[in-house]
Amino acid sequence: MTKINKGLFRGAVVGTGGTLANVARNLKVDRSAVTHYLKKHPEMMVYVEEEREKFVDIAENEFKEVISLGKTKGTERLRNDPKIISLRLRAAEKIVSTLGRNRGWVEKQEVEHSGKVDNKMEVEVVIIEKKEDEDTDDSSLPEHG
Repeated sequence: MTKINKGLFRGAVVGTGGTLANVARNLKVDRSAVTHYLKKHPEMMVYVEEEREKFVDIAENEFKEVISLGKTKGTERLRNDPKIISLRLRAAEKIVSTLGRNRGWVEKQEVEHSGKVDNKMEVEVVIIEKKEDEDTDDSSLPEHG
């Protein structure tokens, strides 16, 4: 069994895209061992996050590369292959929409409401009336005039 230390962990993270399963594979341990190690050493998560950021950089660069196909020497063949372009764009889109959310890459979804919308509103009306005193006669009130 491999004993994970900070130096070994940092080296195992490089080139993994921040995927813990890949880190575990590099360390030759189970993924759960990596998760346990990160719980004991949360400060090491920064290396995983840095690697994920590099992975998002690669995906963003993929968008830029596809956009500029045909402008770069040697990419003429790719410009004419819509399958390759489509696959690369879909892969890059998935990466940036999940890992790149903190950079503003957000996948918006429309939600349909199939239920009934009830716009009824209950209103309680209270009418305050002046209660006439039985002892008071209108003729005893002073006249205005």
